[in-house]
Amino acid sequence: MLKTAALSPFFKKRFYALLLTIAVVLSAVYFYQEQQNKAPNFALVDIHDQLYKMSDYKGNTLIVNFWATWCAPCLEEIPAMNRAKAALSDAKVEMIAINYGEDKKSVAEFLQHTPIDFTVLLDTANIASKAWNITVMPTTIIIDRKGNIIERILGPREWDSTAMIAKIKSVDSDHR
Repeated sequence: MLKTAALSPFFKKRFYALLLTIAVVLSAVYFYQEQQNKAPNFALVDIHDQLYKMSDYKGNTLIVNFWATWCAPCLEEIPAMNRAKAALSDAKVEMIAINYGEDKKSVAEFLQHTPIDFTVLLDTANIASKAWNITVMPTTIIIDRKGNIIERILGPREWDSTAMIAKIKSVDSDHR
Protein backbone atom coordinates (compact mmCIF):
# COMPACT_ATOMS: atom_id res chain seq x y z
CA MET A 1 0.00 0.00 0.00
CA LEU A 2 1.29 3.44 -0.89
CA LYS A 3 1.90 5.65 2.12
CA THR A 4 1.10 9.25 1.37
CA ALA A 5 3.11 10.44 4.38
CA ALA A 6 6.29 9.38 2.54
CA LEU A 7 5.40 11.54 -0.48
CA SER A 8 6.57 15.08 -0.85
CA PRO A 9 3.87 17.80 -0.76
CA PHE A 10 4.23 18.18 -4.55
CA PHE A 11 3.45 14.50 -5.17
CA LYS A 12 0.69 14.46 -2.54
CA LYS A 13 -1.12 17.22 -4.43
CA ARG A 14 -0.73 15.35 -7.73
CA PHE A 15 -1.81 12.08 -6.10
CA TYR A 16 -5.00 13.65 -4.68
CA ALA A 17 -5.68 15.45 -7.96
CA LEU A 18 -5.39 12.14 -9.80
CA LEU A 19 -7.80 10.46 -7.36
CA LEU A 20 -10.25 13.32 -7.74
CA THR A 21 -10.00 13.14 -11.56
CA ILE A 22 -10.66 9.39 -11.52
CA ALA A 23 -13.68 9.89 -9.26
CA VAL A 24 -15.11 12.62 -11.53
CA VAL A 25 -14.59 10.55 -14.68
CA LEU A 26 -16.21 7.46 -13.13
CA SER A 27 -19.17 9.57 -11.95
CA ALA A 28 -19.59 11.06 -15.43
CA VAL A 29 -19.51 7.61 -17.05
CA TYR A 30 -22.10 6.31 -14.57
CA PHE A 31 -24.33 9.37 -15.14
CA TYR A 32 -24.04 9.00 -18.93
CA GLN A 33 -25.01 5.32 -18.77
CA GLU A 34 -27.97 6.11 -16.52
CA GLN A 35 -29.18 8.77 -18.97
CA GLN A 36 -28.88 6.38 -21.92
CA ASN A 37 -31.41 4.07 -20.27
CA LYS A 38 -33.91 6.83 -19.42
CA ALA A 39 -37.08 7.06 -21.46
CA PRO A 40 -37.32 10.39 -23.32
CA ASN A 41 -39.90 12.92 -22.20
CA PHE A 42 -42.97 13.63 -24.27
CA ALA A 43 -45.93 15.99 -24.16
CA LEU A 44 -48.69 14.74 -26.45
CA VAL A 45 -52.46 15.09 -26.69
CA ASP A 46 -55.13 12.46 -27.15
CA ILE A 47 -58.04 12.74 -29.60
CA HIS A 48 -59.90 14.86 -27.02
CA ASP A 49 -56.98 17.32 -26.80
CA GLN A 50 -56.07 16.26 -23.25
CA LEU A 51 -52.34 16.69 -22.63
CA TYR A 52 -50.25 13.78 -21.35
CA LYS A 53 -46.58 13.88 -20.32
CA MET A 54 -44.06 11.19 -19.50
CA SER A 55 -43.99 12.49 -15.93
CA ASP A 56 -47.70 11.58 -15.57
CA TYR A 57 -46.62 7.92 -15.47
CA LYS A 58 -43.85 8.21 -12.89
CA GLY A 59 -44.10 5.42 -10.33
CA ASN A 60 -45.77 3.01 -12.75
CA THR A 61 -44.41 0.41 -15.09
CA LEU A 62 -45.23 1.78 -18.54
CA ILE A 63 -45.77 0.01 -21.84
CA VAL A 64 -45.42 2.48 -24.75
CA ASN A 65 -46.58 1.20 -28.13
CA PHE A 66 -45.82 3.19 -31.30
CA TRP A 67 -48.32 2.31 -34.02
CA ALA A 68 -50.17 3.57 -37.10
CA THR A 69 -53.56 2.86 -38.68
CA TRP A 70 -51.88 1.82 -41.96
CA CYS A 71 -49.57 -0.69 -40.23
CA ALA A 72 -50.92 -4.24 -40.62
CA PRO A 73 -48.73 -5.75 -37.84
CA CYS A 74 -49.88 -2.94 -35.52
CA LEU A 75 -53.53 -3.79 -36.21
CA GLU A 76 -52.78 -7.47 -35.67
CA GLU A 77 -51.54 -6.89 -32.10
CA ILE A 78 -54.23 -4.44 -30.89
CA PRO A 79 -56.65 -7.14 -29.62
CA ALA A 80 -53.85 -8.86 -27.68
CA MET A 81 -52.78 -5.51 -26.20
CA ASN A 82 -56.37 -4.83 -25.11
CA ARG A 83 -56.51 -8.24 -23.41
CA ALA A 84 -53.10 -7.61 -21.79
CA LYS A 85 -54.37 -4.29 -20.41
CA ALA A 86 -57.27 -6.16 -18.79
CA ALA A 87 -54.96 -8.88 -17.46
CA LEU A 88 -52.66 -6.27 -15.92
CA SER A 89 -55.43 -4.32 -14.19
CA ASP A 90 -54.27 -5.52 -10.75
CA ALA A 91 -50.67 -4.30 -11.31
CA LYS A 92 -49.24 -0.78 -11.35
CA VAL A 93 -48.84 -1.00 -15.11
CA GLU A 94 -50.00 1.65 -17.56
CA MET A 95 -50.21 1.25 -21.31
CA ILE A 96 -50.23 3.99 -23.93
CA ALA A 97 -50.38 3.85 -27.70
CA ILE A 98 -48.60 6.69 -29.53
CA ASN A 99 -49.86 7.09 -33.06
CA TYR A 100 -47.15 7.70 -35.62
CA GLY A 101 -47.75 10.86 -37.65
CA GLU A 102 -51.46 10.74 -38.39
CA ASP A 103 -54.02 13.48 -37.83
CA LYS A 104 -56.67 13.45 -35.13
CA LYS A 105 -59.57 12.86 -37.54
CA SER A 106 -57.98 9.75 -39.08
CA VAL A 107 -57.16 8.26 -35.68
CA ALA A 108 -60.61 9.05 -34.24
CA GLU A 109 -62.31 7.39 -37.24
CA PHE A 110 -60.08 4.35 -36.88
CA LEU A 111 -60.86 4.03 -33.15
CA GLN A 112 -64.60 3.97 -33.89
CA HIS A 113 -64.29 0.55 -35.54
CA THR A 114 -61.10 -0.72 -33.83
CA PRO A 115 -61.14 0.28 -30.17
CA ILE A 116 -57.96 0.56 -28.13
CA ASP A 117 -58.72 0.10 -24.43
CA PHE A 118 -55.96 2.36 -23.16
CA THR A 119 -54.73 5.91 -23.76
CA VAL A 120 -54.06 6.78 -27.40
CA LEU A 121 -51.81 9.79 -27.98
CA LEU A 122 -51.15 11.70 -31.20
CA ASP A 123 -47.64 12.33 -32.47
CA THR A 124 -48.76 14.16 -35.61
CA ALA A 125 -45.37 15.78 -36.26
CA ASN A 126 -43.41 12.65 -35.21
CA ILE A 127 -41.50 14.62 -32.59
CA ALA A 128 -41.81 11.93 -29.91
CA SER A 129 -41.16 9.20 -32.46
CA LYS A 130 -37.87 10.86 -33.41
CA ALA A 131 -36.88 11.38 -29.77
CA TRP A 132 -37.58 7.70 -29.08
CA ASN A 133 -35.74 6.66 -32.27
CA ILE A 134 -38.72 4.83 -33.75
CA THR A 135 -37.88 3.28 -37.12
CA VAL A 136 -40.07 0.15 -37.18
CA MET A 137 -43.82 -0.29 -36.68
CA PRO A 138 -44.93 -1.42 -34.23
CA THR A 139 -42.28 -0.65 -31.64
CA THR A 140 -43.14 -1.25 -28.00
CA ILE A 141 -41.01 -0.10 -25.11
CA ILE A 142 -41.23 -1.41 -21.56
CA ILE A 143 -40.26 1.18 -18.95
CA ASP A 144 -39.84 0.58 -15.23
CA ARG A 145 -41.23 2.76 -12.43
CA LYS A 146 -38.07 4.87 -12.38
CA GLY A 147 -38.34 5.74 -16.07
CA ASN A 148 -35.63 3.33 -17.25
CA ILE A 149 -36.08 1.54 -20.54
CA ILE A 150 -36.10 -2.17 -19.74
CA GLU A 151 -36.76 -3.52 -23.21
CA ARG A 152 -37.41 -2.31 -26.75
CA ILE A 153 -39.51 -4.72 -28.81
CA LEU A 154 -39.74 -4.43 -32.58
CA GLY A 155 -42.70 -5.96 -34.37
CA PRO A 156 -45.95 -7.48 -33.12
CA ARG A 157 -46.19 -9.79 -30.11
CA GLU A 158 -48.82 -11.81 -28.31
CA TRP A 159 -49.11 -9.31 -25.47
CA ASP A 160 -51.72 -11.37 -23.64
CA SER A 161 -49.67 -14.58 -23.58
CA THR A 162 -48.93 -16.01 -20.15
CA ALA A 163 -45.20 -15.49 -20.69
CA MET A 164 -45.56 -11.82 -21.71
CA ILE A 165 -47.92 -10.99 -18.85
CA ALA A 166 -45.49 -12.66 -16.41
CA LYS A 167 -42.59 -10.72 -17.93
CA ILE A 168 -44.40 -7.38 -17.55
CA LYS A 169 -45.48 -8.21 -14.01
CA SER A 170 -41.89 -9.12 -13.15
CA VAL A 171 -40.76 -5.64 -14.24
CA ASP A 172 -43.50 -4.20 -12.05
CA SER A 173 -42.52 -6.29 -9.01
CA ASP A 174 -38.75 -6.00 -9.54
CA HIS A 175 -38.89 -2.22 -9.36
CA ARG A 176 -41.19 -1.62 -6.39
